[in-house]
Formats: sequence, structure tokens, C-alpha cells
Amino acid sequence: MYVRKGAEIEDIKIKLNLNGNSLTALYVYADLVSGQIKLLPEFFKEVKDGEVTLKFHFWSGEIVSYKLTKTGTAVAE
Repeated sequence: MYVRKGAEIEDIKIKLNLNGNSLTALYVYADLVSGQIKLLPEFFKEVKDGEVTLKFHFWSGEIVSYKLTKTGTAVAE
């Protein structure tokens, strides 16, 4: 998994091996072709600055955790 260092909130994409799996969350878009999860800007409106632990819940039952740090409008691993 990766997030481009210093990425702006509008451009957050996390690379995962999705194996045809679909997400069960709002404000998140899973692109099965590129194998990326895109976090929509609306997601970060309620997130305070600091470390954030994301848990992606898939319809298969798999849960994947990922940590990010948000500072203003920038996000990094």
C-alpha cells in the first residue's frame, strides 16, 4: 500500500491487491482495474489532524488496516 508523500486530500489513492473485492464504505471508491482505493475529499472533512488508522471492510469479510497522517490538507503515510 502507498500514498504519495504530501498528497493533497483531493488526490488520496491507496494501492491494494483488491482481487475483485468490493468495499462496504462511503466516501471511498475502489478501482478494480488499477487496484487502488480512492478516498474522496468528503471523507477528510470530519478527520482531525494527526495519525489516522483506516480500516477498509470488504464484502468478502476481509478487513485491511492502513495508517495515514493528516496535516491540514496534506496527507502522508
